Amino acid sequence: MELADFSKIELKDVISGRYTYFLTSSTESTDHFYVGENPAIRSLEKVLLPHDDLPDCLCRQKKDFLDGLGLRKVSLLQGEKGEFSHFVTSICNSGKNEQIDLLIDYSCMPLSWYAEIIDAIGRVNSGARVINTYMAYLPKRCRSDRENIFKAAIGSTIKRDSKKPLSLIAGLNNTPFRLEDLETPFKPREVFAFIPDSPGFPGYAENIRKVNKDILSELSASNIIKYSMDNPEDINSRLASICLRMRLHSDVAVVMRGPKVFSMISLLLSMQYPDIKLLEMKGKKSRFPFVSKEENALPVVFKATFCEELEDLERSRIL
Repeated sequence: MELADFSKIELKDVISGRYTYFLTSSTESTDHFYVGENPAIRSLEKVLLPHDDLPDCLCRQKKDFLDGLGLRKVSLLQGEKGEFSHFVTSICNSGKNEQIDLLIDYSCMPLSWYAEIIDAIGRVNSGARVINTYMAYLPKRCRSDRENIFKAAIGSTIKRDSKKPLSLIAGLNNTPFRLEDLETPFKPREVFAFIPDSPGFPGYAENIRKVNKDILSELSASNIIKYSMDNPEDINSRLASICLRMRLHSDVAVVMRGPKVFSMISLLLSMQYPDIKLLEMKGKKSRFPFVSKEENALPVVFKATFCEELEDLERSRIL
């Protein structure tokens, strides 16, 4: 399937919608379920994809909370390649509807999970001709004292057999970015830095500038892009514009450090243009650093529509 449409969705429209499946995940915290715990969410089935290494005591503490949301727990072999692909394929083939609507809260999902989910939707051979995905992400604070390494993301590796120079787009977060930390060292021809800001997190952009002052001091002002986390369409427009311009004379790689909405949009862009390569960050320490939701933070939701043919998209708008 091809990505045919992309747009921001207002929260009130998300809550009033009807969905074939609602997918979410869980860490030890209970403050990241803004979408799932809303009683107005109507879905034929609600599925929880739990982390398989959560302590049993934490799972017991959350049992009543999760049961109250009506979530069916589906444990996947998370170390096995293709597990999420098989699961997504199965739900896309579970009915005879020509249109499937998936609400996916990826706030607590590792990048490898939602990367595989998106990849599976793109590859699925389903009876449905249109798959609408509603991607919800609740911004949160993370500790910044973790060691980090960089590794090629699923399905995207940097191959330097090209004669083109390589340009880099770095999505910055609150951990310092250094070119020497890349698992595959290279000297890019040009570097762009994307800096997120959020109305729910006062001082967030300033803190990112502070911890990344070394790399930012080497860039011209035109190569530093500040964007709002709550405007997915703007992120997509800015990222696509720079990637498509650079790929005329360079190989392009995007470092997906976060926030997750930036990583998700990078995945969708690479899906449209497979020559745009992706790099992700992986921590050497705990998979579950301390996270907390800002009191007034609301989910950032966008709709990505996949279809076999463009006429299927037009038809779905009429129905």
